[in-house]
Amino acid sequence: MFLHKTLTLIGMAALAASISACSTNPVTLTYTPTASTAAQQAPKPAIEVVVATDQRKVDPNWLGAIRGGMGNALKTLVTTTPVTDVVTTAFTDGLKARGLIAANSPNTLSLVINKLD
Repeated sequence: MFLHKTLTLIGMAALAASISACSTNPVTLTYTPTASTAAQQAPKPAIEVVVATDQRKVDPNWLGAIRGGMGNALKTLVTTTPVTDVVTTAFTDGLKARGLIAANSPNTLSLVINKLD
């Protein structure tokens, strides 16, 4: 009797896992400064614009996939906006938190995304 109940529970758990598999999950990647991040006392903030270019050769919103034991994709992770926007926002927020953004600076930070882990 105990073995029958155990096998029934295992079967139900496997069924529930297979029903929830193969889904796409939008996620957000936001920058949150740590408590120890303080604005730097730079003589003159050097950057006004941050520009990112995605060279990953995948869908612009694709982050990756959670794979099962056989290599099958169980869940696909995507961003709600293109990865270039997410990376640009993260770098801009990080620079703002450190006081390194200036409105009239002639400098631009150009980023190339080859891989995103």
